[in-house]
Amino acid sequence: VRAADAEAMLTGLRADDLDRVVEGLSELLRRHPANPALRERLAMALNNRGARAARAGAMRAAEDDMRRALELVPDHAEALYNRARFLAAGRNWQLALEVLGRLATLRPDDPEVALDRAEAESMAGVDGGNQRLAECIARCADDPRVDPLRLATAHATLGRSAKALDALSRAH
Repeated sequence: VRAADAEAMLTGLRADDLDRVVEGLSELLRRHPANPALRERLAMALNNRGARAARAGAMRAAEDDMRRALELVPDHAEALYNRARFLAAGRNWQLALEVLGRLATLRPDDPEVALDRAEAESMAGVDGGNQRLAECIARCADDPRVDPLRLATAHATLGRSAKALDALSRAH
């Protein structure tokens, strides 16, 4: 890695300029295609840029970055998680379930992945989905790794307004 390339990437990181970071890592990966660390770093930068694009409403850019990240590192857990959330937000439940299934194999003990998967099943109308979501909420309710806002959303999915408000009150 040339010093100028490294300096440009560090400048981009300091400025939180993901476009510059992605450009620099892409160029480095073109020069060193067998470098797994570069693939991983570029996948993370693409994932972060895609998540930022989705928050800004730039869905085409978000989809492209998430797809590219997973092409580079197919089992990139953060990229899988963000892609599943992106698909669920677009109500593409079947694809979200496929991605969440892959993610569940990578993070079998992650309560938020279990909650997302159960909620997607419920929203997709999968037989027994509401029951699995209710059971998952019960298992996750006191787990400190679960964001109370996430738990409130799951309660709301089941039409449990009072429980959703209770979970929200614990968020503060």
